[in-house]
Parts: sequence; C-alpha cells; structure tokens
Amino acid sequence: MCGDAGAVAISAEVVFAKVVSAEAVSAGVVATSVGATVGYCQCPFQHISIQQSETGIVVQEKPVWNVAINNNNPCTISGLKLDCAGFRTVKRVDPSILSVSGAVCLANGGAPISGYSKLNFTYAWAPSFPFKPLNCLISCS
Repeated sequence: MCGDAGAVAISAEVVFAKVVSAEAVSAGVVATSVGATVGYCQCPFQHISIQQSETGIVVQEKPVWNVAINNNNPCTISGLKLDCAGFRTVKRVDPSILSVSGAVCLANGGAPISGYSKLNFTYAWAPSFPFKPLNCLISCS
C-alpha cells in the first residue's frame, strides 16, 4: 500500500532519495522527499511479476513465448527497466512494448503501467529468457 503522492526511484542497488531505516529497506518500505512532505511506498519488485508461457507457435524452429509483466499493486510504475543481458529472439518484438539497448530493456517505452494491470509481448527463442526487473519509478496516490 502506498502513502503520500510522489514518485520513488527503485533500483537493484536500492538507490533513492532517503531511507528511513535498514529495517524499512529490508521490509520494502522506501521514502522520498516531495516538497516538504515525505511519501512512503511499499511497492518494490515483489509486486512486479513476470510470467511466461509457450504459445504453441514455432518461428524458425524456436518456440514463441508470451510474456506478461504484471503490476500487482495499486501504485503506477513507469520507466520499468529489465535485465536483458543475453536476450535473443528470432521474432520481432514491438519496440514500443519492449526496447532492447545492450543488456537493458525498457518496458512499455517507459510509459506508465497502471496499478493491477499488465503488459504483454511475445518473442521466440529456446529456452525462455529469465527477465528480471532492474529499476522503475513508482507513483502512489
């Protein structure tokens, strides 16, 4: 659940404006200064799930995978970057949904993914690729 309105940058290194305590970080609670107020959000990566399933379609002898990036909390996420080191596909992925730049992928062109919604795309490779979130912005209201 999120508190005061604001945007919080979350990264694998847990870099953001202000940390309340080490216990808050381990519990997934973060804080940021927004003007004179401090907003608290408990919306980090444990609320972003990435599920994959085979579609049964084959492209160039590679299975096609459907990927669903689920935002499982009421907060909006944006600028979602995934670890894509080693990602390959023989099927074009719409770059407005997933753009690859070296070892990092930007989901949804960096645009917001609303709370309790998902983003889907497909790719073709064997085996499936283990996408993992690297960082994002979280806006809670």
